[in-house]
Amino acid sequence: MSTSDLQGRLKKETYDQDEVISFGVFEKGADPGSYVHVPESLVSRLIHLGCAYKLHVIQMIDLYEDIYLNGLQCQSLVEEIRFLGNIIDDQALVESLRPVMDLLSKIEKNSSLGLKVSGL
Repeated sequence: MSTSDLQGRLKKETYDQDEVISFGVFEKGADPGSYVHVPESLVSRLIHLGCAYKLHVIQMIDLYEDIYLNGLQCQSLVEEIRFLGNIIDDQALVESLRPVMDLLSKIEKNSSLGLKVSGL
């Protein structure tokens, strides 16, 4: 494998054809009206980094099952993603997580909201 092949792994467009994991804001008792989508490979990378650094909430994300995070868990998820953003140099992952961070900022402002992560 050449260095240029490996460098492609750091470009967001490399994952444009991947299956996606969906993230949506929900209000108690209702499903999200809309979702943002992150390529499965990059969510997998996030989960593996979460495991490597023993980040609790990131490790709860499942590629194959739906999970629901409450407001407190979402607050922890924000901290964990920011932590990883400060220690890794992975533009593909950082760019893909920006829309998720936007969703999480909405949840921080309203305690009745949570995050649904829909697996494959």
